This record gives sequence, C-alpha cells and structure tokens, in this order.
Amino acid sequence: MQSDGGRFGRFKIRGVYYPTYRAVRKEILCRLGKYVSKAPENLCEDDVDWFVHLIREMHPYADRKLHRKVVGIKRFNRYGHQGNNLMLMYDDGSALPFSWNKCCKSKQSSDGISVKNAMRAAVEDQTSAVMDAAFRNAAEIACPMCGETITRRTAHVDHAPPMRFADLVQAWLIDRDLTLDKVLLADDPQGGALMAPGPMLDSWREFHRRHAVLRVVSAKWNTSGEGRC
Repeated sequence: MQSDGGRFGRFKIRGVYYPTYRAVRKEILCRLGKYVSKAPENLCEDDVDWFVHLIREMHPYADRKLHRKVVGIKRFNRYGHQGNNLMLMYDDGSALPFSWNKCCKSKQSSDGISVKNAMRAAVEDQTSAVMDAAFRNAAEIACPMCGETITRRTAHVDHAPPMRFADLVQAWLIDRDLTLDKVLLADDPQGGALMAPGPMLDSWREFHRRHAVLRVVSAKWNTSGEGRC
C-alpha cells in the first residue's frame, strides 16, 4: 500500500510518508488483512521489517521492544477471540507482545503539540519582525503588562487577547474545515517538523498576519499564571 503523503507527511516509516496517524492505521490493517487463519500465523519477511520500523518510529517504548534482534512476528488470537494481536519473536528464542494500536495512540496524543510547534515556526518571521521593531531604537523598554524593564533577551512576543495563539489555530482550522491531524508536515533538517510548503502553509501565514495582535512583553510575566490567563 502506498501512502498519499507524497514527500511530506507527519510520519515516515521505512522511507514512506504518511500524512496522518489514521493513514498509518490504515496501512497496518491493510497488511494484517492478509492473515485470516484462526491459528497463529507468522508474518512475511516484508511485514516483519515494516512493523519493526513502525515500532522504532512510533512506539513509546521502542527501546524495550527492540532490545534484541527481532527475527519474526507472529499474529495470534487472545482469549479465544480472533484479532490482530502481534508477538515479537527474538533471536534468543524469547517473545514479547506489542500493541500496534499503542503506536498510533501515542502519536495521536503528542500530535497536537508537534503541529502547533510547526505552526508557530511558520510565522516566526512575523513575530521576529515585531521584536525587531520594539528594540529598533532602544536597548530596553517597559513591559506594557507589568511595567518591568525588559531587554531583547528577557522579552517574549505574545499573542494578545482575545485571540491567543491557540484561538488563532482553532479559528483557522474552522475556516479551512480542517482538524489538526490534517495539517501536513515535513521534516525539519534541524530536527522536528515544519509545515509542508504549499497552499495550506500560505493560508495559515496569511490568516495569522491578518488576525494576530502581537505585543512584546516580559518573558517572566508571559510564563506566569497571570500571563497565561
């Protein structure tokens, strides 16, 4: 099965990009759909290799699962019920079950943070421009929220209410009829992820430019309880 993520996608497994965790799950079910016996079955060599890559890239306890060389994976039924339960078979004869569903769920839970970080990075030039303007003619300024004297090193660029950054993200998603898991990401050469180039990125940047009200404030104030209100 080929991913529809092209060169970009949130997850990369064995060199193939998958745009959402649902796409990964679809690939998993497609691969497991070949095995229909009620008796335990050994996965083919290609599927074993793919699932090992899946664990390495997505399982929250990958180090524990891959502590020894995996020489095979067995599909089995648990408690007499037919299902897609998998057992890792190691080169020393030992075995350990693993949950492919946990791979998807663990990525889903961290997905929102990754996407929002990528969306912040996409508008970094806009926030940097506000910071540059604030300190263009002075090395120190007063925080408009708490009165503290701040320098560039002790300042943050904040999204002023009522449209905090999270509110802007949600408003843009609604405007585009999207959900976070549909936002396409690409690998950041420096690590992490960035929004993939294209109309979606351009739309977010323009939406943020039109609706965000940015202000330079004290970093200490911005990370305090008062600043988060």
